[in-house]
Amino acid sequence: MSKKAAVAVVLRELNELEILLVKRKERPQDPWSGQVALPGGLRKKSESFLQTAIRETKEETGISLSSKEVIGSLEPTCPKNDPEMEVVPFVFFLSKDVQFKPGYEIEFCKWISLQRLMSNRVKIELSDGRRVPACTFEDLIVWGMTYRILLDLLEFLKDLKVLNLEKN
Repeated sequence: MSKKAAVAVVLRELNELEILLVKRKERPQDPWSGQVALPGGLRKKSESFLQTAIRETKEETGISLSSKEVIGSLEPTCPKNDPEMEVVPFVFFLSKDVQFKPGYEIEFCKWISLQRLMSNRVKIELSDGRRVPACTFEDLIVWGMTYRILLDLLEFLKDLKVLNLEKN
């Protein structure tokens, strides 16, 4: 795999377990333009995957994460539209309140109930006619690599006995 990237799966718990999602701005040069995603991006040569997840989260959301907030990592994955890219997801748990300052690539950042998001699983039709699994919350649709990472996250949290979500 030539390209390397990392994403941050940022969780918090106020009344319920929530996950931070971002919506990418519509940009012709961005292969994930307009999609709902996890903060993250390409690794710089001098960085570790964890440093990449922390830097990209700061750039995209304005949130300063710390390695002390990491509760684990998930299996590396790759986007279907770029199978040569290895993406490592890191799971962070925040116990502090944070303010968003979305970066130039990001339309907005939002905390979403993980249980409500994952309890609304559907199949969506893409512009090329393919039907793919996804989950929805209000007007947001999560699919593709982000959706697969969320499925891995559910298993990770179940193993930690943090969450007991029934799969649909």
